[in-house]
Amino acid sequence: MTRMANTPHEDALLVALVLAPGTYSRNRYFDLYRDETRRRVHRRALTLRSIVRHLGELSPMRRARVVELDSRADGGAVLRYEIESLGLRRTAMLSELELAVVRHALRHAGRPVIALEGREHGVDRHRIDAALAPLADSLTALTSVAT
Repeated sequence: MTRMANTPHEDALLVALVLAPGTYSRNRYFDLYRDETRRRVHRRALTLRSIVRHLGELSPMRRARVVELDSRADGGAVLRYEIESLGLRRTAMLSELELAVVRHALRHAGRPVIALEGREHGVDRHRIDAALAPLADSLTALTSVAT
């Protein structure tokens, strides 16, 4: 499916919806969410935000405990965690970008960051910046047209 004019790239939209959810609200950008691809990105962002919420919970009784975090061949990871007091067990397959966004959001919130060998803050930040680059380019283009 082709991208609609003046809409962010899927990776940029995912990062924005996780780290700054009000950026592309459904009420203000209603047409954006008519596209099935972007609705799928929105649902994935909601999932990632819930993972961040579970892992970053302040209450020790409701905070998720990482059971397993394994690297995948494609650079992503399989994350398994549980919240014992709720009887919740969750497994999430994360892409490289999704893992970087979750780790960045936890770090930004001042919460313990899930560790995966070879994944440093700079790598996460670089991956996020690369995902947002097309969005910045489109904003620059829009600004130059307006002036």
